[in-house]
Amino acid sequence: MSTVKKMQPLIFALIFLLGSIAAFVWVWMSTEQSGELLAERVQAIENEQVFEGQYIQLTEVVEESADERTLLQTFILQDENDTIDLLSQFDEIARAQGITLTTEKLDVAEGPGAYNSLAIEMTLEGTEARVLEMIELLETVPYHGHMPSLTLERTTTDSGVRMLTAHVIVQLTINQYDQ
Repeated sequence: MSTVKKMQPLIFALIFLLGSIAAFVWVWMSTEQSGELLAERVQAIENEQVFEGQYIQLTEVVEESADERTLLQTFILQDENDTIDLLSQFDEIARAQGITLTTEKLDVAEGPGAYNSLAIEMTLEGTEARVLEMIELLETVPYHGHMPSLTLERTTTDSGVRMLTAHVIVQLTINQYDQ
């Protein structure tokens, strides 16, 4: 029995050692899992900070560019009334210059985003100088657009006056609105 009594503290020490090793392994694995979770959360916070920074920068750009965007909107026909007013101005200017302006066709084509394209097909008839001035005015109309087509037909009257007939298409950007 004396051997068993001598072995008893050794067995207790061995059980305690095994328990301590198991507890150490469990704490170590738990710490590893917590570390991985912490790393994921740190990465999520960093990502959120990046998105927040980008949002702040975007907000600043939007605020700083408000005046420029408002100015750009003035180069786009906003509604049907703007379009009618522009066509009326074309007619008034043509009459004042002694030019016959005939609007042949208005065609709205679907464009990108909130904008459409308005094609105004017209014929101008009058003296060469006046028709060329009107064409220049149409080329420099203060709206976003261009002149994709221009056909000129020159004639001379019996009295020697050079006349010009111009077939013009002016394409302008307009906001989408009910037609």
